[in-house]
Amino acid sequence: MSNSLLITETEKILNKSIKSIESPLQGADSSVLICSLDDSSEIVLKYGEEVHKDLAVINILNESAYKKIPKVLGDFVLEEKTCLITDKATGTLWEFCDNPDVYIEEVLVEIEKIHQVTSKYPGQPFYIDQGLKITWIDFLNRRYDGTEEYYKWNNVLKNQRVNTQLLKKGLEIVRSGIKSVSVPQTFSMLHMDLNDRNIFIDEQTKEITCVIDWTDSVFGDRLLDLARFRLLLTHFYPDSINTYWQFNKFAHEEKKLEEFYFLCICLDYVIWYSEGEDWDYLERHEEILSEVIREY
Repeated sequence: MSNSLLITETEKILNKSIKSIESPLQGADSSVLICSLDDSSEIVLKYGEEVHKDLAVINILNESAYKKIPKVLGDFVLEEKTCLITDKATGTLWEFCDNPDVYIEEVLVEIEKIHQVTSKYPGQPFYIDQGLKITWIDFLNRRYDGTEEYYKWNNVLKNQRVNTQLLKKGLEIVRSGIKSVSVPQTFSMLHMDLNDRNIFIDEQTKEITCVIDWTDSVFGDRLLDLARFRLLLTHFYPDSINTYWQFNKFAHEEKKLEEFYFLCICLDYVIWYSEGEDWDYLERHEEILSEVIREY
């Protein structure tokens, strides 16, 4: 779709003119535009089939104590896709900070704050709002038995570049292990994509100023979100793994469950890297997956 339709509708809602447009590095499931307005301010347009999920999460967070989120200026639906209009985050994208590894502990503190937002029910906030409630065990089963639309394991197993024996073994362990997962009494907000392209930092104060891209967020066990973050560290900040363990100080049973969730996340990223045809990352990732599976 032409950007002109997005621009026209945005200008109507804001009653301001857009003077210039920049296209930053794009995500996998949406389009993002940074727009300069006639009053010299900047806004962000996020448009796509999954953006309504961002909006549902941000609406929940606006009612919570957690405020390091984009300010929503408006939203609309165009050609059955949602466009979210927000202000532009202040600070430096974590990826572009000098010495980004020095911010690991600050990010872990921020994750704790996000996890303080809770729900009685697990799952994606948008669907919970629609009255579609499931158990935490059902949520996990749907991901790894292929029920969820994105998690088509049979398709991945047909990919000749994927180590199918390794993937089958991992799926076998996870499918068997889910039935023994302990279920938390309340469910935390999990970002599920906390990486160095979704966090802005004030380099002078080391304060995190904004967390963006809440599309994948769910309510669930906080240990799943932490395992997802540990995978980021394993790939890109391996020298910070000790900081992760020292900060979290998991009890024995928590550590075992976090390690199980880490295996789950490793399986997820076989899909991600194979679909994106990131073969170098896939090869490195399968090495990590192999190391994890050996522990079982």
